Amino acid sequence: MEQPWAGTPKTSHDQVIDCLAQAPVILESIRSLPLLSITQQVDLLQYLICKCWRIDKQLDLTYDQIRSQDLYWRVPSSQAPTLFPVVFCFRNAQIAATLTLLWATRTLLWSGLCNIYQHLESIPGPVAGYEGSVRGSRCGEYLSVAHQVCQSVEYFLRDDMLLAGPLSVSPALGIVLDSLRNRPGHGPEIAWIQSALEVVRRKGLRVLQDFKL
Repeated sequence: MEQPWAGTPKTSHDQVIDCLAQAPVILESIRSLPLLSITQQVDLLQYLICKCWRIDKQLDLTYDQIRSQDLYWRVPSSQAPTLFPVVFCFRNAQIAATLTLLWATRTLLWSGLCNIYQHLESIPGPVAGYEGSVRGSRCGEYLSVAHQVCQSVEYFLRDDMLLAGPLSVSPALGIVLDSLRNRPGHGPEIAWIQSALEVVRRKGLRVLQDFKL
């Protein structure tokens, strides 16, 4: 029997979630690498690289569907001093939630690709089609994308966002935090995100308490 929602077009937010939902399978494949021969590792890594870039292409297509001149704009942060003195204001809450999750998903994807490329380059012998340093590829820019998530947090903490703000931004921050923990040299960002998550948690609890009154 056909589901009643089967013919309903997916929103941009749904499409981003679909991209994010592919991450567990990729991570499970990576965990299997020590069990494989060198040849099998190379084949799997090259397959995963292609798969990741296909997901990245889908993120590009999703962004193109909603792109306009006023999706978001930069404003000074109300928190000073801060690691991010410039933050984002969005056209509306739905755009904010979609873009922030998209950036978080891309951070996970690109940082993971950096790890995959480096693992591939560490395997002895030539690997056809994958020579060169990861620093020269697009995925090496994952930190700038992670910063975009961080610059979105203040928007979700506005009073008019109520509980929707903390609920929307918490998963994105968690994704970015886990992604940066797996890469070296991001101590300031990790500390900032941990602090931001605590602020978000307290904000959510305060909103819930207000509802109960």
